[in-house]
Amino acid sequence: GKHTCLVCLGTACYIKGAGQLLATAEHSLNVKAGETTLDGNVSLVTARCIGSCSMAPALIFDGEAVGNVNETVLRKQLEGWTN
Repeated sequence: GKHTCLVCLGTACYIKGAGQLLATAEHSLNVKAGETTLDGNVSLVTARCIGSCSMAPALIFDGEAVGNVNETVLRKQLEGWTN
């Protein structure tokens, strides 16, 4: 996709809610992990660990690591890409 949302599912991130963030992203984008939206705008991917455990839960938006992500931050980012 034009944009990429990578959700870290390493232990620290998962314990701090990355599983729920992934579910939120899947629902918001109407895709499953590993898929790209029908319009080709956003790809949703996962990683086992991105090495940013101190920032858990951590995601990478278009190559930029963002830490302490919550559902509000995630939704805002995805809306910016899909609207």
